[in-house]
Amino acid sequence: MSSKIKFLTGVSTVTGSNFLLTTGAGTNILIDCGLVQGERTASEENYLDFGFDISRINALIISHSHLDHVGRIPKLVKEGYSGPIYSTPQTKELARIVLEDAVQLLAVEAKERGVEPLYSEQDVPRIFDQWKVVPYHEQIKISPELTLILKDAGHILGSSMLEFSITEQNLQKKILFSGD
Repeated sequence: MSSKIKFLTGVSTVTGSNFLLTTGAGTNILIDCGLVQGERTASEENYLDFGFDISRINALIISHSHLDHVGRIPKLVKEGYSGPIYSTPQTKELARIVLEDAVQLLAVEAKERGVEPLYSEQDVPRIFDQWKVVPYHEQIKISPELTLILKDAGHILGSSMLEFSITEQNLQKKILFSGD
């Protein structure tokens, strides 16, 4: 079996970046976990199930700190994700600011709609216990068949292109996610 990429949200739109990379060996990597924004149905879409088994995710890799790339991480952790979250140090720090601001806006929106907030102020700091920082150009081994290198994307401070190297059936493949 070879690697597959599943487009979860952010399909046919420019928000809600969320992809699932599965290797032939069964390693599951979530790439970004963004909030769907701007569309009339966005609020409802953010409340839906993720579309994958959270307990089977081995790692979450974040390309950059815009809300449409990090906005549902607290929901993911609240619903049971306990694995590592990887990004550059700058992305981690900016994500903290973005999410602390967004949780307030999400609470107001939820109150107006008469629903529970997507996540609470208490859920946001919890994600940072799992967050690991990786400098640019340092190779990290995610699993026996999968390595990752973060490369400067130049989009915003700390943004990364994610270069995955996958060894399958004695072949090495590279997959590059640009982020935006």
